[in-house]
Amino acid sequence: MNLNDVAGFFRTFTGIFSPVFSGLLLAFILSVPKLGIARRLTGVFPRLKEKTVDALSLMACVAVLGRRELGRQCRGFLCAYFKKPTAERICHVAKLTHDTYTKFFSGQCIEVLILGTMIFLAFSVFRVPYAALIAVLTAAFAFVPYIGAFASCLIGVLLTLMAVPEKAILCFIVYQMVQFMA
Repeated sequence: MNLNDVAGFFRTFTGIFSPVFSGLLLAFILSVPKLGIARRLTGVFPRLKEKTVDALSLMACVAVLGRRELGRQCRGFLCAYFKKPTAERICHVAKLTHDTYTKFFSGQCIEVLILGTMIFLAFSVFRVPYAALIAVLTAAFAFVPYIGAFASCLIGVLLTLMAVPEKAILCFIVYQMVQFMA
């Protein structure tokens, strides 16, 4: 698959769906006074958001599956439209960015596994309910900087509070100890 095929696909896609989107926009604008703008916005935009996510997911899959070919084409594009030193510099920065991000992401994945395992083991030892669920939530929220730890701790404490209220404070203390050690 080359870049021209992808560009042709998107040209065809936009050619087919452009009248549909403009018709929907016109219908939306004409119906706003009748039904109220807030009700209309909540009815139309979630579907549009889903379609946008679908299109972006498709483009991401195409990019991942053909990443080597896409890389060669980007390098060819840079060499064709920029001077050689500039193209080499851009390629060097792109490679450096890719390597740095790859190492960062693999380190984050290792940290997530370690943290989730530690939370599960600590909660199991102290017999805090929902140990596995809280460990998975902690692992998932560990990718979110700063607020991820607070959010997963809060959810864990609330779950424990609903199941066994007397262990909610223990859950908070154990969670903070594990986070401090990790």
